[in-house]
Amino acid sequence: MFRTAMTIGGFDPELDAALKNERQRQEDHIELIASENYVSPRVLAHLRKYQPEFILLQAGADSVEGDPITHMRFTAECHQRAARDLAQLAEELGHGRVLGTGGGGYNRINLAQAWTGVVQGLVDTPVTNGQKHN
Repeated sequence: MFRTAMTIGGFDPELDAALKNERQRQEDHIELIASENYVSPRVLAHLRKYQPEFILLQAGADSVEGDPITHMRFTAECHQRAARDLAQLAEELGHGRVLGTGGGGYNRINLAQAWTGVVQGLVDTPVTNGQKHN
């Protein structure tokens, strides 16, 4: 379909310019602000619509500020809030099933704080009507 030597710029100069501008914008201006990076309302709406039988949360501690490799600026509170939001949704859906996994993270303090936040977010969510979930 495309020659291997073909570039995006050679195929679509407008798209190539837009990608370069976005790349530069991210280098110059993007700031990952923890309070803006919880589970978004759009994600929650999508999950409500499709009603999954369980929810999978992958909590990568490499996103926490202070990681020596990724240089992102999330907080342990972000992880806790995401876990709580998803646990509340799981309760709302009637099954309460959230599978939380950990990954990433190259700073052991960040690992401990992020994953402790996830566990706290999961256990702080009340079980609906005292139900026991399978």
